[in-house]
Amino acid sequence: MLDQELLAKAEANDVQAIFEVAKAYYIGDGVEENNDKAFELFSKVVALDPNFPDVYSRIGRCYEKGWGTAQDLKKAVDAYTTGANLNSAGCHYYLALAYENGTGVAQDEQKAIQHYKIAADLGDTDSMVEMGHRYRAGNGVEKDDVIATEYYRKAAEKDDSNGVYQLARAYYDGLGVEKDVPRSTQLWEKSAELGHWGAQFYTGINYLTGDGVEKDAKKAAFWFEKAAEQEHPDATYKLGALYLDGVGVERDPTKGIAYIIQAANLGASDAYFLAGVTYFQGNYGYPVDKAKAIEYWTKGSEAGEGGCTKNLGIVYKTGDGAERDPAKALAYFEKAAEQGLDGKRAFRA
Repeated sequence: MLDQELLAKAEANDVQAIFEVAKAYYIGDGVEENNDKAFELFSKVVALDPNFPDVYSRIGRCYEKGWGTAQDLKKAVDAYTTGANLNSAGCHYYLALAYENGTGVAQDEQKAIQHYKIAADLGDTDSMVEMGHRYRAGNGVEKDDVIATEYYRKAAEKDDSNGVYQLARAYYDGLGVEKDVPRSTQLWEKSAELGHWGAQFYTGINYLTGDGVEKDAKKAAFWFEKAAEQEHPDATYKLGALYLDGVGVERDPTKGIAYIIQAANLGASDAYFLAGVTYFQGNYGYPVDKAKAIEYWTKGSEAGEGGCTKNLGIVYKTGDGAERDPAKALAYFEKAAEQGLDGKRAFRA
């Protein structure tokens, strides 16, 4: 429920209060999300105080996305431009995106970079990370790992989870800074605590392997679960593997295979093999579904998973699950060999 004092101030035409109420409707904070109401109130802010900078990024987004008003890309850009002229970091960021993607304006990479830089200087962390990426890759600017890392550091200093994550990568790889694995590990865990799913995954890996920290399988499972809650494919697979093996958690094969199959459905290449085996054999209470198994193995094969490729060869060699096709079987066996298999391992169980 919205604060009654705030609502009273808004009713009395307090511009800041109106803006706060509008934001609440905009994102559904303490009140049911209502784009029509949000746009109405944002517009009222503009009418009462045209020099209120923060409102223009919201007005612009409403016009750009058609939230609470008819979509109008020109009006969106006009709103962003007005806000940018009032030194709104958010408006500079959205103008950068507009010029980068050609949304409502002619595509212009250099103007995009100009606005990203200004937004970063004004404190927008998304723009800091974007400029870091650009200097890291040499995308529209001269490649410079030192400058890239400094942009990441600035974002990290504002506790931006992605900025901390990227700074951790810089220390891990020694890009723009001296390589420092323990420092990277600390930063990854901080980013994980801030909610970054990639950092949660890598923190889990670090605790599982002892890379930069003391091994702790329980902590590994904790961080894999956090990332899995955000549907991180590889973390979901790792969590499933821990439950299958009883590492860091009480062994629970049923829960483990459920995570493995979820991971496969999310696109984790490591999960395709075992998901396919489960359906091919009808393991762990799952029904036999050889077509689904072949579908998983095909995806795995395309992702470079040799076990999946070898199993496809077996399917077409034996005709178990698909029409027998010796030529196709041979092609899959050759592909599996190219993917690093020695041809001796059994892959169905």
